Amino acid sequence: MNPKLTDDLAKALDEHGGKLTLQHPLTGQTVIVIIGQRLEEEMQKVLYDDSELSPGEMIAAAAAANSGPEGWDAPGMEVYDGPEYDAPPDKP
Repeated sequence: MNPKLTDDLAKALDEHGGKLTLQHPLTGQTVIVIIGQRLEEEMQKVLYDDSELSPGEMIAAAAAANSGPEGWDAPGMEVYDGPEYDAPPDKP
């Protein structure tokens, strides 16, 4: 569904830099936020980072994904805590 803006809403959107909030007439709560496409695209650049993860970030993500009762903390997984399973030393 793509409703069309009224002339008044379009004018208000332009006057407020591409962002407009509408309040519920009885409660005063914000019920709708309208932003222009240019502003939405700028926000996506800030909110969505698709750059490559650093090795440290990859390790942290893997550790977070594999922790807990279904991951490395699951019963029986302690057998993998021995030194033979440690990461090899970094090569010079």
